[in-house]
Amino acid sequence: MKSKLLHFSCLFLFIFSCSENEEEIIFLPELTTEQTTNLTHNSVNITGIISDNGNSQISQKGICWSETSVEPDLNDSKTTHGAGDENFTSKIENLQPGTLYFARAYATNEVGTSYGKIIRFETNPSLVNILTLEASYIEEASATVGATMQIENIDIIEKGICWSTTSLYPDISDSNTKEGTGNDDFESEIKELSPGTTYYARAYATSSEETTYGNFILFKTKLPLPEVTSVAVTDIAQNSAIINGKVEFPSNLLITQRGVCWGIEALPTITGDFTSDGTGSGEFSSTLTSLTENTIYYVRAYAINSEGEIAYGEDISFKTKALAPILTTTAISEIEQTTAKSGGDITDNNGNEIATRGICWSTATNPTISDNKTIDGSGQGVFESSFTNLTPNTTYYVRAYATNSEGTTAYGNEETFTTLPASIEYPETGFFGDNILANSFTEAKTRERYSFSAILPKNTSLKIIITRISTHPIGDDLPQPYWSYSITSRVNWFIEQLDRDTHTQVIEATSDDLTTDLNITSYRPLTMQIDIYENGDETPTITKVVNITN
Repeated sequence: MKSKLLHFSCLFLFIFSCSENEEEIIFLPELTTEQTTNLTHNSVNITGIISDNGNSQISQKGICWSETSVEPDLNDSKTTHGAGDENFTSKIENLQPGTLYFARAYATNEVGTSYGKIIRFETNPSLVNILTLEASYIEEASATVGATMQIENIDIIEKGICWSTTSLYPDISDSNTKEGTGNDDFESEIKELSPGTTYYARAYATSSEETTYGNFILFKTKLPLPEVTSVAVTDIAQNSAIINGKVEFPSNLLITQRGVCWGIEALPTITGDFTSDGTGSGEFSSTLTSLTENTIYYVRAYAINSEGEIAYGEDISFKTKALAPILTTTAISEIEQTTAKSGGDITDNNGNEIATRGICWSTATNPTISDNKTIDGSGQGVFESSFTNLTPNTTYYVRAYATNSEGTTAYGNEETFTTLPASIEYPETGFFGDNILANSFTEAKTRERYSFSAILPKNTSLKIIITRISTHPIGDDLPQPYWSYSITSRVNWFIEQLDRDTHTQVIEATSDDLTTDLNITSYRPLTMQIDIYENGDETPTITKVVNITN
């Protein structure tokens, strides 16, 4: 008996449980859409009535509407009223006057979203018609927005432009301008904007009864332009020049192109001649070619950012060089120790007067007018020039030059020459006594001390060969050397080794403005020949004979 009762109880519970689960089936909500009052030219109130939540909590509800879709859904414009099964009313605003709309209520539970019936309504034609015009004069922090208005029998007590970065339909609770009263068209300058930012704006007009808005527009403020500097013009030639520029940019826009533009009119742009010299910020150089000689050009550096905006540097000008004169350099003549002569022949001035001419010289090749130069008048033709204050025994390079009235300098062919060495001096006396090398010295005594003395200017050299050419009888005396030198007393002479067999001796000296001296003593009567070779001469410069007696 107990077993049957237990079985019956289980069956009862199973049947009861199945019945209970069938009652809690979840389905889509059921609701209707009803239009209510307060239909105006730009708003309407629409009510949603939820008749069944589908056995699930309503998580969201509202009204969706469209002026193009006859079956508006959540992808169109909509209002939201949160969770709950309560009926609701949505005030739909920012509608266009005299426009047909479709709308319906919606409700969402855990199964999905369902919609009420579709209703259609048409907003009232407005007595205030406002058209918001497209923005103009758009800068980094400002823009101008205007409006046209058609108003019948209504007094406007305030009008202007309202704007926002977040709302498609900004209103007077957002930023706005105030352009006074009246029904006439107006224009507003919007200030204190942020660079590179998108704004939504629309015109408004307020009467004593309501505020009416025009259509919305959008615009984007400019980002800061690159900072471009036209630095300098260098290497100006007849048909070319180098322009140096610099680009810096304060925003995160990339510099997609940079270079310089130029022309014969001020303020050139890239609609004319221009170069393209890479991308990015920094310094750069542009080489202009195919220019016309003797012409004034205007040039500006430029940079283009990734939005296609162009910035220019300051306008600078330069003048290309005129055609250069044509000339030759005269061969060098009358070469002395510190002077020489040359000149030039200007055969063609190429259409410009010769303002200055002369010769320039240097100890290095290709001398220019930045080196030593003469100024020998002006004009075309042949001219002569004299060098002065040259250094003896020095090689020089020379070119004639001519500078025309436009400042263009040309040079002739290069000539070279070497000045004569300075004269070596032989003083009458030296450190050790009378100087045998002096012109006036011809006689000497045995066992007397004499000097071999010379003064050598810079870049000179001296070689002396002493040769015994005869001797005199000396009786039965023991042999003695013919002469001797006090080697330890010599000054600035070079003597390799005394030659006591042939009694021929070579002594040499190279010095810079120094005195050479040698102590020499003869012990026997003789005649000596002295051959003097100056500055590397292969034949004696001077030959003299000296007799030495007791």
